[in-house]
Amino acid sequence: MSPVPTTAAAALPTETTVVIYDTTPAPPPAIGHLFTVLIIFATCFVLTALAVFWFRAALYPLARSVAGQIGFWRWRSARRQAEKDAEKEERELRMQRMRVKLAAAKSDKAARMRERDEEWHRTRNLEQPPSAARGGAKEKTHRDREVYRPRGAPEKQLPPPPYQD
Repeated sequence: MSPVPTTAAAALPTETTVVIYDTTPAPPPAIGHLFTVLIIFATCFVLTALAVFWFRAALYPLARSVAGQIGFWRWRSARRQAEKDAEKEERELRMQRMRVKLAAAKSDKAARMRERDEEWHRTRNLEQPPSAARGGAKEKTHRDREVYRPRGAPEKQLPPPPYQD
């Protein structure tokens, strides 16, 4: 009797297959491929130039419109800046006028104070105001003010000077 192969033994391969991979570098692309790429780029360039040439009638008014808008906004900005500068100049002039008025009022007040001081000294028959006695100070200083003293009260005495050798 001969052995009968089982289904499992029949499924086993009887030959071994060996796969060898090719590791040689690929050849450079054909010159035809380069010409194809050049033709595609040239076509794109020519089509773009034709589109600009054909649509320039539409592009120029659009460009003028955009430039006009830019010019308008620049003009408006310059006008607003000029208005701001004019307002600032006007404020400066008002402030200058106020400074002049304030200086005139101060000078007028100083003149009135001098007149009042001189009148006070004349009515008390003093020969000269204390400011003139100190060397001719023109305006009244804090030292010239009257010290309030009730009637009949003695003048305030200064403390004695510190002990000195």
